[in-house]
Amino acid sequence: RGIQSYWLQLASLKSLGRLYYSKPRMEILSMSSHIENGTVIVRWRVSGIPQLRVLQFWKFRSKEPLEIVWHEGISTFYVKDDGLIHLHKLDRVCIYKTYFTV
Repeated sequence: RGIQSYWLQLASLKSLGRLYYSKPRMEILSMSSHIENGTVIVRWRVSGIPQLRVLQFWKFRSKEPLEIVWHEGISTFYVKDDGLIHLHKLDRVCIYKTYFTV
C-alpha cells in the first residue's frame, strides 16, 4: 500500500511538471546519509521553461533572453531499522528565475 501510493504521487507530480514546464529537469545536488538518526538528506533542483512562455511563440525573438525557472528543496527520508523509508519530509523550497540569452 505505501509504495504504490508514493509512486502514484510521484507520477502525478511528474505529470504536473510537464503541464507547467517545457522539458522539466530534475537534478540531485547533494546527498548525505546519517546512520545515527536514520535519515538520508537529499538536496535537489527542478528546472524548466514555463509552458506559457513556450506557447507565446509569436513573441519570440532570437535576441530575447530565455526565462528559466527553478525550484530548489531539501528532502529528508527517515529510514527504519528494516531499511524501508517510512517518512519523506520536504523541508524547504526556494523558487528562482533567471534569464539566459541563447
